[in-house]
Amino acid sequence: MTGTVIIGGGHAGGTAAAALRRYGYTRPISILCEESYRPYERPLLSKEFLRNADSRPPAVLDDEGDVDIILKVGEKAERLNLKEKTVITSSGAALNYDSLILAMGVVARRLPFDNINRLHYVRDIPDADNLRNAIKASKRLVVIGAGVVGLEVAATARSIGLDVIVVEASNRILGRNVPIDIASDIRALHDANKVEIICGATVQGLIQNSDGLDITLEDGTTLRTDMAVAGIGMRPAVALAEEAGLPCDNGVMVNDQQQTEDPSIYAIGDLAARSDSGSVPERLETWANAIESAQIAAATICGTEPPKRRAPWFWTDQYDANIQLVGQTHDTDFVLRRGDGVHSTRLYYKSQTLVGAATFNNAKDMGPLRRMLDAGLSPSPDDAGCETVSIRDLLKRSRT
Repeated sequence: MTGTVIIGGGHAGGTAAAALRRYGYTRPISILCEESYRPYERPLLSKEFLRNADSRPPAVLDDEGDVDIILKVGEKAERLNLKEKTVITSSGAALNYDSLILAMGVVARRLPFDNINRLHYVRDIPDADNLRNAIKASKRLVVIGAGVVGLEVAATARSIGLDVIVVEASNRILGRNVPIDIASDIRALHDANKVEIICGATVQGLIQNSDGLDITLEDGTTLRTDMAVAGIGMRPAVALAEEAGLPCDNGVMVNDQQQTEDPSIYAIGDLAARSDSGSVPERLETWANAIESAQIAAATICGTEPPKRRAPWFWTDQYDANIQLVGQTHDTDFVLRRGDGVHSTRLYYKSQTLVGAATFNNAKDMGPLRRMLDAGLSPSPDDAGCETVSIRDLLKRSRT
Protein backbone atom coordinates (compact mmCIF):
# COMPACT_ATOMS: atom_id res chain seq x y z
CA MET A 1 0.00 0.00 0.00
CA THR A 2 1.67 3.23 -1.16
CA GLY A 3 -0.58 6.12 -0.11
CA THR A 4 0.04 9.87 -0.30
CA VAL A 5 3.32 11.75 -0.12
CA ILE A 6 3.24 15.47 0.77
CA ILE A 7 6.30 17.55 -0.12
CA GLY A 8 6.46 20.57 2.19
CA GLY A 9 5.92 20.70 5.93
CA GLY A 10 4.37 24.14 6.17
CA HIS A 11 0.82 25.21 6.94
CA ALA A 12 -0.66 23.87 3.68
CA GLY A 13 1.15 20.52 3.82
CA GLY A 14 0.21 19.86 7.42
CA THR A 15 -3.40 20.90 6.81
CA ALA A 16 -3.62 18.54 3.83
CA ALA A 17 -2.47 15.58 5.94
CA ALA A 18 -4.98 16.34 8.71
CA ALA A 19 -7.77 16.86 6.14
CA LEU A 20 -7.05 13.51 4.48
CA ARG A 21 -7.54 11.73 7.80
CA ARG A 22 -10.66 13.77 8.56
CA TYR A 23 -12.17 12.77 5.19
CA GLY A 24 -11.58 9.10 6.03
CA TYR A 25 -8.32 8.40 4.17
CA THR A 26 -6.80 5.19 5.57
CA ARG A 27 -3.67 4.76 3.47
CA PRO A 28 -0.20 5.87 4.64
CA ILE A 29 0.64 9.58 4.60
CA SER A 30 4.22 10.87 4.60
CA ILE A 31 5.26 14.53 4.87
CA LEU A 32 8.73 15.63 3.78
CA CYS A 33 9.61 18.60 6.01
CA GLU A 34 12.76 20.25 4.69
CA GLU A 35 12.90 22.45 7.79
CA SER A 36 13.86 20.89 11.09
CA TYR A 37 10.41 21.57 12.51
CA ARG A 38 6.99 19.99 12.48
CA PRO A 39 4.41 21.80 10.28
CA TYR A 40 3.58 25.25 11.65
CA GLU A 41 1.77 28.49 10.76
CA ARG A 42 3.89 31.46 9.67
CA PRO A 43 1.89 34.70 10.28
CA LEU A 44 3.35 35.34 13.76
CA LEU A 45 6.96 35.27 12.48
CA SER A 46 6.83 38.98 11.55
CA LYS A 47 4.89 40.04 14.62
CA GLU A 48 4.62 38.51 18.12
CA PHE A 49 7.44 36.03 17.49
CA LEU A 50 9.87 38.97 17.17
CA ARG A 51 8.74 40.52 20.44
CA ASN A 52 8.67 37.46 22.64
CA ALA A 53 11.48 34.89 22.82
CA ASP A 54 9.06 32.39 24.36
CA SER A 55 6.60 32.72 21.49
CA ARG A 56 6.30 29.86 19.02
CA PRO A 57 4.15 29.64 15.88
CA PRO A 58 1.03 27.49 16.23
CA ALA A 59 1.54 23.86 15.22
CA VAL A 60 -0.64 22.64 12.35
CA LEU A 61 -0.89 19.02 13.48
CA ASP A 62 -1.93 18.11 17.00
CA ASP A 63 -1.72 14.68 18.60
CA GLU A 64 -5.05 13.67 17.13
CA GLY A 65 -4.12 14.92 13.66
CA ASP A 66 -0.82 13.05 13.77
CA VAL A 67 -2.44 9.60 13.67
CA ASP A 68 -0.57 7.42 11.17
CA ILE A 69 1.17 10.44 9.61
CA ILE A 70 4.89 9.93 9.02
CA LEU A 71 6.85 13.17 9.46
CA LYS A 72 10.26 13.11 7.78
CA VAL A 73 11.74 16.20 9.44
CA GLY A 74 14.85 17.70 7.85
CA GLU A 75 14.42 15.64 4.67
CA LYS A 76 14.14 17.25 1.25
CA ALA A 77 12.63 16.01 -2.02
CA GLU A 78 15.38 16.00 -4.64
CA ARG A 79 13.67 14.55 -7.70
CA LEU A 80 10.31 13.33 -9.00
CA ASN A 81 9.80 10.36 -11.29
CA LEU A 82 6.29 10.81 -12.62
CA LYS A 83 6.33 7.61 -14.66
CA GLU A 84 7.28 5.46 -11.66
CA LYS A 85 5.31 7.64 -9.20
CA THR A 86 8.37 8.01 -6.99
CA VAL A 87 9.93 10.81 -4.92
CA ILE A 88 13.70 10.64 -4.41
CA THR A 89 14.75 12.30 -1.14
CA SER A 90 17.92 13.88 0.17
CA SER A 91 18.62 10.72 2.21
CA GLY A 92 18.53 8.63 -0.96
CA ALA A 93 15.17 7.05 -0.14
CA ALA A 94 12.62 6.42 -2.89
CA LEU A 95 9.04 7.05 -1.74
CA ASN A 96 6.29 5.61 -3.90
CA TYR A 97 2.92 7.33 -4.04
CA ASP A 98 -0.61 6.95 -5.32
CA SER A 99 -1.19 10.66 -4.82
CA LEU A 100 1.44 13.38 -4.47
CA ILE A 101 0.79 16.81 -2.96
CA LEU A 102 3.25 19.60 -3.71
CA ALA A 103 3.28 22.13 -0.88
CA MET A 104 6.78 23.64 -1.11
CA GLY A 105 5.42 27.15 -0.83
CA VAL A 106 7.55 30.16 -1.68
CA VAL A 107 11.05 31.47 -1.04
CA ALA A 108 12.01 35.04 -0.20
CA ARG A 109 13.32 37.15 -3.06
CA ARG A 110 16.87 38.22 -2.30
CA LEU A 111 18.78 41.44 -2.83
CA PRO A 112 22.00 41.15 -4.90
CA PHE A 113 24.27 41.57 -1.86
CA ASP A 114 26.14 38.58 -0.47
CA ASN A 115 27.82 37.83 2.86
CA ILE A 116 26.08 40.60 4.79
CA ASN A 117 24.98 39.21 8.14
CA ARG A 118 23.26 42.46 9.14
CA LEU A 119 20.78 42.01 6.27
CA HIS A 120 17.84 39.77 7.22
CA TYR A 121 14.89 38.04 5.58
CA VAL A 122 11.75 36.55 7.16
CA ARG A 123 10.45 33.25 5.85
CA ASP A 124 10.95 30.57 8.50
CA ILE A 125 11.68 30.06 12.20
CA PRO A 126 15.50 30.31 11.88
CA ASP A 127 15.11 33.58 9.92
CA ALA A 128 12.82 35.00 12.61
CA ASP A 129 15.08 33.78 15.46
CA ASN A 130 18.06 35.57 13.89
CA LEU A 131 16.01 38.69 13.26
CA ARG A 132 14.69 38.82 16.83
CA ASN A 133 18.20 38.56 18.25
CA ALA A 134 19.43 41.29 15.92
CA ILE A 135 16.55 43.61 16.85
CA LYS A 136 17.38 43.19 20.54
CA ALA A 137 20.95 44.30 19.87
CA SER A 138 20.03 47.26 17.63
CA LYS A 139 18.71 50.80 17.84
CA ARG A 140 18.17 51.51 14.14
CA LEU A 141 16.47 49.47 11.43
CA VAL A 142 15.93 49.99 7.72
CA VAL A 143 13.20 47.90 6.13
CA ILE A 144 13.55 47.46 2.37
CA GLY A 145 10.12 46.88 0.87
CA ALA A 146 6.76 48.22 2.07
CA GLY A 147 4.65 45.12 1.58
CA VAL A 148 2.71 43.37 4.32
CA VAL A 149 5.67 41.54 5.88
CA GLY A 150 7.98 44.55 5.70
CA LEU A 151 5.45 46.84 7.38
CA GLU A 152 4.63 44.26 10.06
CA VAL A 153 8.33 43.99 10.90
CA ALA A 154 8.60 47.79 10.91
CA ALA A 155 5.64 48.11 13.27
CA THR A 156 6.98 45.41 15.59
CA ALA A 157 10.49 46.90 15.72
CA ARG A 158 9.12 50.39 16.32
CA SER A 159 6.90 49.13 19.16
CA ILE A 160 10.03 47.66 20.75
CA GLY A 161 11.73 51.05 20.54
CA LEU A 162 13.91 51.01 17.41
CA ASP A 163 14.16 53.97 15.04
CA VAL A 164 12.76 52.66 11.77
CA ILE A 165 12.98 53.77 8.14
CA VAL A 166 11.09 51.96 5.37
CA VAL A 167 12.32 52.19 1.78
CA GLU A 168 9.91 51.30 -1.04
CA ALA A 169 10.72 51.26 -4.77
CA SER A 170 7.19 52.03 -5.98
CA ASN A 171 5.29 55.24 -5.45
CA ARG A 172 3.16 53.94 -2.57
CA ILE A 173 3.11 51.26 0.09
CA LEU A 174 1.22 47.97 -0.28
CA GLY A 175 0.67 48.45 -4.00
CA ARG A 176 0.16 44.74 -4.61
CA ASN A 177 -1.95 43.99 -1.57
CA VAL A 178 -4.47 46.67 -0.68
CA PRO A 179 -6.41 49.54 -2.29
CA ILE A 180 -5.03 53.03 -2.02
CA ASP A 181 -7.53 54.21 0.63
CA ILE A 182 -6.50 51.45 3.05
CA ALA A 183 -2.82 51.93 2.18
CA SER A 184 -3.13 55.64 2.98
CA ASP A 185 -4.59 54.87 6.41
CA ILE A 186 -1.86 52.33 7.13
CA ARG A 187 0.77 54.86 6.13
CA ALA A 188 -0.83 57.39 8.47
CA LEU A 189 -0.59 54.78 11.22
CA HIS A 190 3.17 54.47 10.65
CA ASP A 191 3.53 58.25 10.42
CA ALA A 192 1.81 58.57 13.80
CA ASN A 193 4.32 56.10 15.25
CA LYS A 194 7.25 58.10 13.80
CA VAL A 195 8.32 55.57 11.18
CA GLU A 196 9.82 57.30 8.17
CA ILE A 197 8.63 55.87 4.85
CA ILE A 198 10.51 56.74 1.67
CA CYS A 199 8.65 55.78 -1.51
CA GLY A 200 10.05 55.85 -5.05
CA ALA A 201 13.50 54.90 -3.74
CA THR A 202 15.68 52.04 -4.98
CA VAL A 203 18.57 50.56 -3.05
CA GLN A 204 21.77 50.76 -5.11
CA GLY A 205 24.42 49.78 -2.60
CA LEU A 206 24.83 48.15 0.77
CA ILE A 207 28.12 48.21 2.67
CA GLN A 208 28.63 46.46 5.99
CA ASN A 209 30.97 48.01 8.55
CA SER A 210 32.07 46.81 11.95
CA ASP A 211 29.32 48.82 13.64
CA GLY A 212 26.51 48.88 11.09
CA LEU A 213 25.35 49.22 7.50
CA ASP A 214 25.48 52.02 4.96
CA ILE A 215 22.58 51.76 2.51
CA THR A 216 22.88 53.91 -0.60
CA LEU A 217 19.75 54.88 -2.51
CA GLU A 218 19.49 55.64 -6.23
CA ASP A 219 19.46 59.41 -5.62
CA GLY A 220 22.74 59.19 -3.66
CA THR A 221 21.19 59.34 -0.19
CA THR A 222 22.99 57.17 2.36
CA LEU A 223 21.08 55.66 5.27
CA ARG A 224 23.13 54.62 8.29
CA THR A 225 21.63 51.76 10.27
CA ASP A 226 22.48 48.90 12.61
CA MET A 227 20.62 46.33 10.55
CA ALA A 228 18.24 45.89 7.63
CA VAL A 229 15.35 43.60 6.71
CA ALA A 230 14.39 42.94 3.09
CA GLY A 231 10.75 42.20 2.39
CA ILE A 232 10.67 42.46 -1.40
CA GLY A 233 8.27 39.65 -2.15
CA MET A 234 8.28 35.91 -2.62
CA ARG A 235 8.72 33.58 -5.56
CA PRO A 236 7.11 30.15 -5.87
CA ALA A 237 9.40 27.17 -5.26
CA VAL A 238 8.70 25.56 -8.65
CA ALA A 239 12.13 24.03 -9.44
CA LEU A 240 11.17 20.48 -8.47
CA ALA A 241 7.95 20.61 -10.50
CA GLU A 242 9.61 22.22 -13.52
CA GLU A 243 12.35 19.60 -13.58
CA ALA A 244 9.65 16.91 -13.58
CA GLY A 245 7.97 18.55 -16.57
CA LEU A 246 4.85 19.88 -14.83
CA PRO A 247 3.48 23.12 -16.36
CA CYS A 248 4.40 26.19 -14.31
CA ASP A 249 3.44 29.84 -14.76
CA ASN A 250 3.85 32.02 -11.68
CA GLY A 251 3.53 28.78 -9.73
CA VAL A 252 2.55 25.18 -10.43
CA MET A 253 -0.53 25.24 -12.65
CA VAL A 254 -3.62 23.55 -11.20
CA ASN A 255 -7.32 23.13 -11.97
CA ASP A 256 -10.23 23.83 -9.63
CA GLN A 257 -9.50 20.58 -7.75
CA GLN A 258 -5.84 21.62 -7.21
CA GLN A 259 -4.70 18.95 -9.69
CA THR A 260 -1.74 19.53 -11.96
CA GLU A 261 -1.50 18.25 -15.53
CA ASP A 262 -0.80 14.85 -13.93
CA PRO A 263 -4.11 14.07 -12.14
CA SER A 264 -2.32 12.12 -9.40
CA ILE A 265 -0.26 15.20 -8.46
CA TYR A 266 -1.71 18.21 -6.63
CA ALA A 267 -0.26 21.62 -5.77
CA ILE A 268 -1.60 23.69 -2.88
CA GLY A 269 -1.01 26.85 -0.88
CA ASP A 270 1.37 29.59 -2.04
CA LEU A 271 2.81 27.28 -4.70
CA ALA A 272 -0.37 26.72 -6.72
CA ALA A 273 -1.36 28.97 -9.62
CA ARG A 274 -4.91 28.83 -10.96
CA SER A 275 -6.38 30.48 -14.02
CA ASP A 276 -10.07 31.25 -14.46
CA SER A 277 -11.32 31.26 -18.06
CA GLY A 278 -7.94 31.89 -19.61
CA SER A 279 -7.00 34.72 -17.24
CA VAL A 280 -3.44 35.30 -16.02
CA PRO A 281 -2.57 32.54 -13.50
CA GLU A 282 -2.85 33.81 -9.95
CA ARG A 283 -1.41 32.63 -6.66
CA LEU A 284 -2.76 33.52 -3.23
CA GLU A 285 -0.15 33.91 -0.48
CA THR A 286 -2.59 33.83 2.42
CA TRP A 287 -3.26 31.81 5.55
CA ALA A 288 -6.82 31.15 4.39
CA ASN A 289 -5.74 29.84 0.98
CA ALA A 290 -3.30 27.40 2.59
CA ILE A 291 -6.23 25.82 4.43
CA GLU A 292 -8.78 25.99 1.63
CA SER A 293 -6.56 24.60 -1.14
CA ALA A 294 -5.33 21.79 1.15
CA GLN A 295 -8.89 20.79 2.00
CA ILE A 296 -9.92 20.80 -1.68
CA ALA A 297 -6.98 18.58 -2.65
CA ALA A 298 -7.63 16.19 0.24
CA ALA A 299 -11.33 15.94 -0.56
CA THR A 300 -10.59 15.23 -4.23
CA ILE A 301 -8.13 12.46 -3.31
CA CYS A 302 -10.77 10.91 -1.04
CA GLY A 303 -13.52 11.17 -3.64
CA THR A 304 -15.45 13.54 -1.39
CA GLU A 305 -17.23 16.71 -2.48
CA PRO A 306 -14.65 19.46 -1.91
CA PRO A 307 -15.54 22.55 0.10
CA LYS A 308 -16.79 25.53 -1.85
CA ARG A 309 -14.17 28.19 -2.46
CA ARG A 310 -14.67 31.34 -0.43
CA ALA A 311 -13.87 34.89 -1.42
CA PRO A 312 -10.12 35.57 -0.90
CA TRP A 313 -9.45 36.93 2.61
CA PHE A 314 -6.41 38.05 4.51
CA TRP A 315 -5.45 40.25 7.43
CA THR A 316 -2.51 42.16 8.86
CA ASP A 317 -1.83 43.36 12.41
CA GLN A 318 0.30 46.49 12.75
CA TYR A 319 0.75 48.26 16.11
CA ASP A 320 -2.70 47.98 17.72
CA ALA A 321 -4.54 47.97 14.39
CA ASN A 322 -6.16 44.97 12.74
CA ILE A 323 -6.86 45.34 9.02
CA GLN A 324 -8.81 42.71 7.07
CA LEU A 325 -9.70 42.51 3.38
CA VAL A 326 -11.98 40.16 1.48
CA GLY A 327 -12.88 39.78 -2.18
CA GLN A 328 -11.91 42.26 -4.89
CA THR A 329 -10.73 45.60 -3.55
CA HIS A 330 -8.67 46.73 -6.59
CA ASP A 331 -10.07 47.97 -9.90
CA THR A 332 -13.46 48.95 -8.48
CA ASP A 333 -15.80 51.81 -9.39
CA PHE A 334 -16.31 53.30 -5.95
CA VAL A 335 -15.98 52.63 -2.23
CA LEU A 336 -18.46 53.30 0.56
CA ARG A 337 -16.87 54.08 3.91
CA ARG A 338 -18.70 53.45 7.14
CA GLY A 339 -17.35 54.64 10.50
CA ASP A 340 -14.48 56.90 11.50
CA GLY A 341 -10.73 56.64 10.89
CA VAL A 342 -10.11 54.49 13.97
CA HIS A 343 -12.91 51.96 13.42
CA SER A 344 -14.16 51.78 9.86
CA THR A 345 -15.58 49.43 7.24
CA ARG A 346 -15.21 49.91 3.47
CA LEU A 347 -17.46 48.36 0.82
CA TYR A 348 -16.10 48.16 -2.73
CA TYR A 349 -18.50 48.22 -5.67
CA LYS A 350 -18.17 47.51 -9.37
CA SER A 351 -21.12 48.07 -11.70
CA GLN A 352 -23.31 48.69 -8.64
CA THR A 353 -22.42 45.22 -7.26
CA LEU A 354 -20.57 44.57 -4.01
CA VAL A 355 -17.28 42.84 -4.94
CA GLY A 356 -15.05 43.39 -1.89
CA ALA A 357 -14.78 44.81 1.60
CA ALA A 358 -12.25 45.87 4.20
CA THR A 359 -12.33 46.52 7.93
CA PHE A 360 -9.97 48.74 9.89
CA ASN A 361 -10.17 47.86 13.60
CA ASN A 362 -13.72 46.68 12.94
CA ALA A 363 -13.39 42.90 12.87
CA LYS A 364 -17.01 42.35 13.97
CA ASP A 365 -18.13 43.30 10.44
CA MET A 366 -15.84 40.87 8.62
CA GLY A 367 -17.77 37.67 9.38
CA PRO A 368 -21.07 38.85 7.83
CA LEU A 369 -19.19 40.52 4.96
CA ARG A 370 -17.43 37.26 4.10
CA ARG A 371 -20.74 35.39 4.17
CA MET A 372 -22.29 38.08 1.99
CA LEU A 373 -19.57 37.85 -0.66
CA ASP A 374 -19.41 34.05 -0.53
CA ALA A 375 -23.13 33.90 -1.28
CA GLY A 376 -22.95 36.50 -4.05
CA LEU A 377 -25.23 38.86 -2.15
CA SER A 378 -25.06 42.59 -2.79
CA PRO A 379 -26.87 45.25 -0.78
CA SER A 380 -27.66 48.35 -2.80
CA PRO A 381 -25.22 51.24 -2.35
CA ASP A 382 -28.06 53.27 -0.80
CA ASP A 383 -28.74 50.60 1.82
CA ALA A 384 -25.04 50.01 2.46
CA GLY A 385 -24.41 53.71 2.95
CA CYS A 386 -26.98 53.92 5.75
CA GLU A 387 -24.85 53.54 8.88
CA THR A 388 -27.85 53.12 11.17
CA VAL A 389 -28.22 49.66 9.60
CA SER A 390 -25.54 47.25 10.83
CA ILE A 391 -23.55 45.04 8.46
CA ARG A 392 -25.17 42.01 10.08
CA ASP A 393 -28.62 43.44 9.33
CA LEU A 394 -27.54 44.24 5.78
CA LEU A 395 -26.71 40.56 5.36
CA LYS A 396 -30.14 39.56 6.65
CA ARG A 397 -31.86 42.02 4.30
CA SER A 398 -29.80 40.82 1.33
CA ARG A 399 -31.00 37.26 1.93
CA THR A 400 -34.68 38.20 1.70
